Formats: sequence, C-alpha cells, structure tokens
Amino acid sequence: MDKYSINIIYSKEDGGYIATIPEFSGLSAYGETPEEAIEEAQVALKGFMDVYKEDGCKIPDPHTLETYSGQTRLRLPKSLHAKLSRQAEREEISLNTYMVQLLSENHIKHQIDKKLSKIERLTCIRHFPQTGESLSNPNYQLRTDWNHEKNNSNINMH
Repeated sequence: MDKYSINIIYSKEDGGYIATIPEFSGLSAYGETPEEAIEEAQVALKGFMDVYKEDGCKIPDPHTLETYSGQTRLRLPKSLHAKLSRQAEREEISLNTYMVQLLSENHIKHQIDKKLSKIERLTCIRHFPQTGESLSNPNYQLRTDWNHEKNNSNINMH
C-alpha cells in the first residue's frame, strides 16, 4: 500500500492541502498540513482497496519512476525511409536529427491542437441583435466561462 504516489497541492479555497493518488481516480484527502493530507490519503487508500477487493475489481499497480534509454526501433516503409533520408541530406543533418525534429514539432502541434479543442468546447459565440443594428456589422457575445457572467465580453465580428 505504501508504494503508491501521492500528489499534494495547496487549496486556497479549502485553506489546506489536498492529497490525491493518481492510480485511484476520485481519491482525494484534505489536511491542514501536507503531512496530515498524506495520512488522510493513506486512510482513504485503504478504504478504496477494501472496496475494490470486495467488489472483485482489479487493484491498479502503483506507478513507478521509469527511465528511458532515448533509443527506440522504428519500422517504416522503404519509400518513407528514402524520402526522410533525402530531406535530411538536403538540410545537411543526420536522419536521426531530422526524425527527432519532425517528432518534436508534431508532438508540440498535437499538444496545441488538444488545448485549442478544449477552448473551442468551452467557447460559444451568440448573436444578440441590437435595435437599429446593421446586419453587415452585427454584435456578438463571446461566452468563455459558463459559471461567471462577468467574464463574458462583447465583440464585433464582420
């Protein structure tokens, strides 16, 4: 039981520390000190594990710190291998460096796309016609925070 990771974060709202155990979604515990939050999380963990056993659920394995060699073997079509090699030559860098560059750029793009998708899901633009408003220059309300009306803003869109 003591091999599970415990994350601690201070909560201004609660005026204390919240401890969570990533392997058990929904498990969190409060303490006025980090040590108290850890103790409470360990009590909650025991309760979670007892319920998992009673219900016949698989108990998650603890996350462990893993080390990586920085090497991996990748199989790809010969035609793609040739294209990548030629492009690396044109850029006067090794194939390895070129592939790391492509992977890094795509990884960053993927992270940005995920964040933009989240923003799009949380954003809604609605048209609220005003008296005498021109149809060529309508007023829109941009709503980005569904819980706080004060965060809404009016924008003009053409």
